[in-house]
Amino acid sequence: MLIYCLAVAADWLQGPYVYALYKEYGYSEGEIGVLFVAGFGSSAIFGTVVGSLADKYGRKNNVLVFFAIYALACVTKFFSNYYMLMLGRVLGGIATSILFSAFEAWMVTEHKGQGFPDEWMDQTFTKMSTMNSIIAVLAGIFGGMLASGGGLVAPFAASGVLLVVGGVIVFGTWKENYGNADISAGFALREGFKTMTENPRLALIGFVQTAFESSMYIFVFLWTPVLEASAAPHHLPHGLVFALFMISIMIGSNLFTNTSKAGQPEYILRSALAVAAACLAVPVITDSHLLQLIAFCGFEMCCGIYFPLQGSIRAKYVPGELRATIMNLYRVGQNGVVVATLMNIGSMDNTVVFVLCVVMLLFATLCQHNLIEITSGSKSSMTKAMNDMHDIVTEENDENDTDASHGDLESAAVSAVYDVESEEDTRDTVAKGD
Repeated sequence: MLIYCLAVAADWLQGPYVYALYKEYGYSEGEIGVLFVAGFGSSAIFGTVVGSLADKYGRKNNVLVFFAIYALACVTKFFSNYYMLMLGRVLGGIATSILFSAFEAWMVTEHKGQGFPDEWMDQTFTKMSTMNSIIAVLAGIFGGMLASGGGLVAPFAASGVLLVVGGVIVFGTWKENYGNADISAGFALREGFKTMTENPRLALIGFVQTAFESSMYIFVFLWTPVLEASAAPHHLPHGLVFALFMISIMIGSNLFTNTSKAGQPEYILRSALAVAAACLAVPVITDSHLLQLIAFCGFEMCCGIYFPLQGSIRAKYVPGELRATIMNLYRVGQNGVVVATLMNIGSMDNTVVFVLCVVMLLFATLCQHNLIEITSGSKSSMTKAMNDMHDIVTEENDENDTDASHGDLESAAVSAVYDVESEEDTRDTVAKGD
């Protein structure tokens, strides 16, 4: 948690000032747009490689690479040269891919290696989401103070310091863990893609992540102009709105802690995705500033619910030996959608873009429903097999109540159930090659 907090704090310190810094260096909106597209494109292209490298050469090493290259990306912000800034965006895109894959892959593997209960992992994801929101608010305040006193490059300097500190702590305290270190990075990438395409559960999880997180990143670009337009002629208090969004995320992430006892994460996430679609439909049907603000806070609450739930679902279904590889493959489609939208966002009306987001969220809801159907079907077949075997044992015991036959029949029942489990596992873990 300490390392994760340092990493997201460094990330949040940079976020609000990237565009402003490029503007201060005298670049046009078109040139700045190309820089942002380069960041997302870098994440999409190089993310596939860094994921497979993490599984082969170690998640700890991958996290150390994150701290190193993201610190270098901060250094590039001190230069006004366009190509130097472009290099910084490329490095930042690679670092972002690692931030959203290797950290989680290391934590899940270490958690299971220590033999901790699965419910503790759910609590960890919830704490990660809550701390991310708190740190975002604190980083916004601290970054504003730094920018006021030291200029727009000051937050990047502070971010670099946090990254160096985080890297030193990881180097000295973390254990290393791997996916499958016996296969090449290229083979791991092929196996990860093959596993995703042949395992419907993994494919559906990827579709949900691509659709929801693409909508979320597009929303980040749209909420400011939309709320400014609906608030006119009054001034929009950006800082207050951002604080409301972060509070909404915290509420959502803590709702997961309370509702997880009432249902499985898959079911709760399906409802959250449907609510998210309804929230982003509001600016399509009304120009009311109040209704839009409430709907956007509702969407941010769904984001708070989504991240811990999706993390728990990935931990349950994504095979450990290819975890970082598959998680980065999930981000390829997401970054592709965001890049395509950003490149055309100036030529499309905001209402059209929101309609696109609503369609993607409804698609995510449908995929999540199908994941539930597949999972429920597997559980039903398992339960039926166990009940059938229990009935056989009971009937035979009534006819012949001897210890020997009792043991033979129970062994047969257990063997039959294991056959069902083996059949399910064979479909779910194609990449293992057992």
